[in-house]
Amino acid sequence: MGYLVKKKVYHERRILIDQFYEKDDAWKNIIDKTIESFFIRFQKKNKDISYSKNKVLEKCLAYLKEEMVVITLWPKFYRYVIYPAPRPLASEKSYQYFRKINHPYHSDRLVLKFIN
Repeated sequence: MGYLVKKKVYHERRILIDQFYEKDDAWKNIIDKTIESFFIRFQKKNKDISYSKNKVLEKCLAYLKEEMVVITLWPKFYRYVIYPAPRPLASEKSYQYFRKINHPYHSDRLVLKFIN
């Protein structure tokens, strides 16, 4: 992923994702729901440590925005994507949105399901 950060398109998409979050209530709602699911998972795994909920939510938002940017770039650079299923809701929505607009015939999914 490091090489993508150096590309101009990465920064353009990051601005776009930030704008979606700030100006589009539907996108913000999807992102906030995804962050909440991350936080619930974090709570379950970290019952014995103290933490600031706001800090955890900030980190989740930063992570999710970065993932959304990278996911929107996959159709531009790759024909197939291997990603564990299911994707977080916000990641799936951004992937579908940018894939349909920019590259409707690229980045077909190969779904992996892990058995516990």
